[in-house]
Amino acid sequence: MDIENLKQIFRRYYLQEFENFDFIKEDKILNNESVKEIIKDNKKIIEKNIKVFGENSIEIFYNLNQNEKLVIIYKIFLNKNSKLNMKIKGKISGELYSYIEITHNENSESNLLEIYISRGKVIAISNVEIPENAIESNGNLSQYLLQLNNNLNVLFPILNVRNNKSKGFHSSKIIKLDKEQLFYLNSRNIKDIDKLLETSLLEI
Repeated sequence: MDIENLKQIFRRYYLQEFENFDFIKEDKILNNESVKEIIKDNKKIIEKNIKVFGENSIEIFYNLNQNEKLVIIYKIFLNKNSKLNMKIKGKISGELYSYIEITHNENSESNLLEIYISRGKVIAISNVEIPENAIESNGNLSQYLLQLNNNLNVLFPILNVRNNKSKGFHSSKIIKLDKEQLFYLNSRNIKDIDKLLETSLLEI
């Protein structure tokens, strides 16, 4: 992943300072596996290229503190007759720039769920591609974000189904509390409020 590709992905959300971030690339094969990961990196660009065989699940938790910034790219290829359940959860007080691309093959299934609680900035672009030759495939993409500030938060789901023997579903929703709601929440015990928000959203 070079800088020009990053500019193409994030476009107007691209930051010049990305060019000073450390770059990490990982290639992985999943074959009937379950993966859980906590990511707390700062000032890094992480690219993960994953090939999927069989039935697999991935669960990622992001925890970014104030002033921390992370760029993460997932490029996932589903092989024939494979299935992937992927769940992304995030507590973001810093800045997260996420791009997920899932490409299907014949008779494959993907279910991607993203849930964020943002006191910072989230740019989440997710793209599910079902090509012409990926018949009998199914792609589902859902994004949810609870916004607890006035910063920029963007959810951008993309679904391309290029054959009439496959199907897909995508949705996104940003829930923004108004000033009165935030005042009420902040007037309570903030630790209890955070726990309530985690219980209601992150445990989905």
